[in-house]
Amino acid sequence: MTTTRMHRCEHCEEVYAYHPSCYGMMPRYNDSQYCPSCAEVLEKAFEKVPVKFRKKFVDTKDYTREQIIAAQDERCKKEQEKAKSSNDLIIFPGLRRVFPGLFDLKDPSNVQSTVTERMKDPVSGEIVYYSVSWWSKKPKEVEITKEVWWNIQENKVADDQRDYRKN
Repeated sequence: MTTTRMHRCEHCEEVYAYHPSCYGMMPRYNDSQYCPSCAEVLEKAFEKVPVKFRKKFVDTKDYTREQIIAAQDERCKKEQEKAKSSNDLIIFPGLRRVFPGLFDLKDPSNVQSTVTERMKDPVSGEIVYYSVSWWSKKPKEVEITKEVWWNIQENKVADDQRDYRKN
């Protein structure tokens, strides 16, 4: 079953059917703001404009594995306490981000663990994702990364790390 919503195009004002979920049968120019005709024109115009920035995880020493795990535990504890004391329906209090487990094909008992948490970046002051990964057979070999805006043209971390997203 698919969901369809009637929208009015923000450019030409035509009424059109927008499909937020189509389970693999997505119309080619399906956009929540623009009708298929306007969306096609925009997509073709944007093909000529190179992407300048993207999100990327880079190595960091801002936090340790223990600090990232403790931050996640603290957030989950607060959310669970809030859910217990609240009259609002909170479906998943203390939700942790779960990643598919990797394992060593030569030694299936050697599995990778990954913890990801949003924390304050001491450099930019922004709240960003930090990720820490390690293998069970080599727990002291830890990879810690953080998500940053990457300047593709200059191949470096972008100077401005603010997200500017509407929350």
